[in-house]
Amino acid sequence: MASSHVTALASSAGGGPAVRRGLLKQRLKLADGELAAVRRRVLYLDGEPFNTNDSYFPLAMVQNTEIMRPADIARGANEVLAEAGYPQVRLLDEIYARMPSPDEIQRLKLAPGTPISCHICTGVCPDGTPVRVVVNILPGDRHVIVYERNGMNTDER
Repeated sequence: MASSHVTALASSAGGGPAVRRGLLKQRLKLADGELAAVRRRVLYLDGEPFNTNDSYFPLAMVQNTEIMRPADIARGANEVLAEAGYPQVRLLDEIYARMPSPDEIQRLKLAPGTPISCHICTGVCPDGTPVRVVVNILPGDRHVIVYERNGMNTDER
């Protein structure tokens, strides 16, 4: 059973390599100088780091919400966003396979040569405004990514 060890930090922008900052700025459509808040977590399974889960939000949208507090949010950040007037109605998922950064190696206690999958999920409001980017780092020796597709039989359409 997976348990979550929250090391969440609600802080202003950044939180990663320069490339990630550029990616986050693009995904969240932040203007120059506009800040983001980040909640950083490491999820554990049987006492071992299983994956990281870092959520980024435009600071202006979450500044006065419990997203800015480091404690776990029992009902979830998605519910807090909806209550603040920013419901997510669409998600864009991207998955990249690569070698980990030094920070990822340290946070996940990875053995040398262990590749990771980087899952980036961008949440969007009904008006098209991006409200959240989640970056999950999934070690290759601990995860299987499975997709199930339905409706492939043309006779059933």
